[in-house]
Amino acid sequence: MFAKVKPEILAVLAMYRIKGEHLRAVKDTVGVVNETYFIFDGNKKWVLRKSSAQTTLEHLRFEQKLLAYLPKHGFKLAPRAIRNKYDQTITRLNKSLFTVQEFLPGKIVGSWNDVSRFTKPRVDAFFKMIAEFSKATKYFIREPNTGSHTLWWHVQRSPRQFQKIVRTMPASAGKNLLVKNRKNILSFFSATKEQFIQTKYDALRKQVVHFDWHLGNVHFNGNTIVGVFDFDWAQFDCRLTDVANAICMSCYYYGGPKDGQFRKDIIKCAPQSYRESYGKSEYDAIRENELIKVAVRGCALFQFLWAGDFYKSKPSAQRLVILKHFLKMLLDNDYDGLFS
Repeated sequence: MFAKVKPEILAVLAMYRIKGEHLRAVKDTVGVVNETYFIFDGNKKWVLRKSSAQTTLEHLRFEQKLLAYLPKHGFKLAPRAIRNKYDQTITRLNKSLFTVQEFLPGKIVGSWNDVSRFTKPRVDAFFKMIAEFSKATKYFIREPNTGSHTLWWHVQRSPRQFQKIVRTMPASAGKNLLVKNRKNILSFFSATKEQFIQTKYDALRKQVVHFDWHLGNVHFNGNTIVGVFDFDWAQFDCRLTDVANAICMSCYYYGGPKDGQFRKDIIKCAPQSYRESYGKSEYDAIRENELIKVAVRGCALFQFLWAGDFYKSKPSAQRLVILKHFLKMLLDNDYDGLFS
């Protein structure tokens, strides 16, 4: 539904020379981290993002540099950043950081909590696109202070982070759920850490990974991907982290009796589609599958801790559903038999 544009947003748009009495805005209701608006002026369209308080200026600059880099290196699905009247892509207003991007073609067919339309043709296109992203970002120069962390960093601190979440969470159904499952959760963390050590995952070559690959961050035209966005969690890690992240954000059941369980029917296709597009790998197939399985554990651990923090910040029935989903993903899956 269209709404009049808030004065703050109008002030930001004016910095980008976007003005007019017919401007309208639609607030995105899918994203939960940033405040995003779709801006319309007749046939002209833009996306304006007000970054969350957790987003650092350093990371936002890293994102903008990456967006400029991608089309020059063969990946043309990311949006073009619009420059403001000071020839900058980032605008600071009232201590908040804003960016404006072009509106991409196509449409969203789901999100991390709506995977019902993630059909096998779309799975194939999705993982082939991720491979193209891996190839394009292979030689992107590493940024020293992006404010992001590797999977291994999250795995190492997971017991401490979990205990902090439980300790600081208000008395609630969510806290009772975590306390009840504490032993199994910590056991999962310990086993995951051991597998990261055994596979030497953190010693693998690192490059840019998107780290937020779900259906809400891509635009489809039928079964063809025509746009990708939301680089807010981009970081440096092994490229297979993105394969694992996509599995953890898209290849499961959401809701119903199988809530949180991985959809093995489409997971079996995922690495194959990625490999077909990526080409020759530095790992043999057996080693690569083992690394992906370990990374899936790490990504599931990360998503669970994110859900715990998300619930803790504002306990509600809706957020409890999300917390339960990622807890089930953590405890109700056979990670060793992921591709069997």
